[in-house]
Amino acid sequence: MNQSYVIILTLICIGTIGVLHSSALETPVDYEAAQISIQNVTLDPEILMQGDTGNIVIQIRNIGNQSVAIRRAELSCDALTVLNDQTYNSVGTIGPGNSMKFAFSIKADHEDGTYYLKFYLDFMGSGSLRYYIPVTVESSELQVSVIDSPDIYTNDRKEQIYLTVGNPRKKSVDGVIVTPNGEDIRSTQSSVFIGSLEPNAQKNVTLEITPKAKTNLTVETSYKNGDNKHIVSLQIPVETGIRNIRAEPIVSDLEVIKSGDYYTLKGDIINNGLEFAHSIILSAGFPASSIDPSPDCVVGNLEPDESANFRMSLTCHEDTFPLTIRYKDIEGDLCSDTTMINLSHPEKNASREQKISGFGTIQILIGVGAGIILLLGAFFVLSRRTKLGQTITNLKRR
Repeated sequence: MNQSYVIILTLICIGTIGVLHSSALETPVDYEAAQISIQNVTLDPEILMQGDTGNIVIQIRNIGNQSVAIRRAELSCDALTVLNDQTYNSVGTIGPGNSMKFAFSIKADHEDGTYYLKFYLDFMGSGSLRYYIPVTVESSELQVSVIDSPDIYTNDRKEQIYLTVGNPRKKSVDGVIVTPNGEDIRSTQSSVFIGSLEPNAQKNVTLEITPKAKTNLTVETSYKNGDNKHIVSLQIPVETGIRNIRAEPIVSDLEVIKSGDYYTLKGDIINNGLEFAHSIILSAGFPASSIDPSPDCVVGNLEPDESANFRMSLTCHEDTFPLTIRYKDIEGDLCSDTTMINLSHPEKNASREQKISGFGTIQILIGVGAGIILLLGAFFVLSRRTKLGQTITNLKRR
C-alpha cells in the first residue's frame, strides 16, 4: 500500500516537472513584438502639399537578448498611396541590440487633412507589430504681394517694383527664386534668389524692369517643399504713358532780340517735374544755326522747381525753328523734349511768361490793371472828401 503511494507520487512529480519544462520552452505569441521598439520616424517634407511625394524612414531596434526573425514589413494607408509597398516582402533577422531601417515613398494624392499610415511587421514566429504614423497634407502656397510700383510706366525707362514674399506654412520651404518675365519687358535681373524661407516669415524683393510698350509683367516664384517643386505666378499690369513725377525741363520767360542777321534768345529753363534732371543741354535745330563758340548751350543739373538762366545766339532764315532740350533722368537714361520757337512772334512761344523786347505782355497787363484800380480808388476818396466838405459848410451857415 505504501509502495503504491510512493509510485503514484513519483509519477505526479515527474509529470509536473515535464509540464514546467515544456512551458519554459514555449514562446509567447507577442514575444518578438516585445523585443522590437520603434526608435525613430522621419518624414521629408514634414508637411506635404497635394501632389507631393514624401520619403518616410522608420527605424526599429531589438532591445531584447535574442534575435528576432522578421518575415515582412509593409506600410499602408487608405487615403495616401505608398509607392513602394512591395519593397520589404522579405526582411530577415535582427540581432539583439541592433537597429534596422525601412524607407518608403508616399504620394499625397488626397485632399488636405491628417492621415495615419500603418506600419506593420510580420514575425517568423507567431505575432506581429503595428505602429501608426500621422501624416499632414496642407497646401497653403507662398504669398507674393506688390508693396509699391508705378501707376504709369515710361517706355524705355527703368522702373522699380517692390515685392514681398511670405511663407504662411507651418514649416520652412527651400530654394525660393523670383523670376520676372513678360513680352516687351527687359529686366535688369534674370532672377532673384531668396533661398530658405522660415514659417510665418517674409522677405522683400526689388525688381528693375524697362518696358517698351503696354504689357503684363509675370512674376514667377518657385520653391521646394522637400524634393517637390512648386510655382506661384503673379500678374502685374504695366500701363505706359507720361509720368507726372518725372523730370520735365521747360523753357520759361523767353525773350527774343533781333540784331542784324542774328537773334539772341534769353530766358529761363525750369525743372517742372518732381525728379532731378541731369546734364541739361539746349540745341537749336534746322533751319537755325548757332553762332556761339559751342553749338549747344549747357545748363547743367536742376532739382525739382529749380531754374537757371540761358542765352543763345543764332541765325535763322525762317520764322520758326525747333529747340531741343536733352537731359538725363535719375536712372541715367537720356531723355529729350522739343519745342518750336517763333522768332517773329515771340508771344506765341509756349512758356510760362513770354517777353517781347525785354518787357512781358503779362507784366504790362498787370500794370495797366493796377493803375486803373489806383485811379478808381483815388477818385472815390476825392469824391467822398468833397461831399463831406460841402456838408460841413452847409451846417456852419445854418
